[in-house]
Amino acid sequence: MKRPREAGEVCSYDFEMPDAFEKEMLERFVSGRDVPCPGCGYSLRDLRTDRCPECGDELVLRVNLAEQKQGLFIASVIGLSVGLGFNSTVLIWTGVVRIFGGYHLGLKEVSPPLISTVVLGGCLWVLLLRRRWFRQRRVLFKVGLVASAWAASALSAVMFFLVV
Repeated sequence: MKRPREAGEVCSYDFEMPDAFEKEMLERFVSGRDVPCPGCGYSLRDLRTDRCPECGDELVLRVNLAEQKQGLFIASVIGLSVGLGFNSTVLIWTGVVRIFGGYHLGLKEVSPPLISTVVLGGCLWVLLLRRRWFRQRRVLFKVGLVASAWAASALSAVMFFLVV
């Protein structure tokens, strides 16, 4: 017996269909419709094969959610972006003060925002690249990532204010 699916968990069904049936269903779907190829955007209207004539990618017909649940993903992105924006602003301010104000901040003052910018920026980059992975995690795990993103941003600000 399969375990019940948790709220927000992505489900996928793998069932075998004969290739001829899959191709027929794909042909029926694109028949008379301007459906763009997901790879290159070429119109697949009246296509008679399972490959895009423009880019050559294999095409499959799938069932997908009408509206993806993205609240926790967006909350994670915003959490990391807040810290990244704060630390980037501090670094820009430090450069402006050093150039125009004549005041020199040492490595001790510049290190926390510089390190935080690199770490938060890297985390944000990985999160954006791994969007599908994020969507497939359980809700509790996603909530933990959201809390971690916001905690990392808050910690970077606290580190800066403790040093300066």
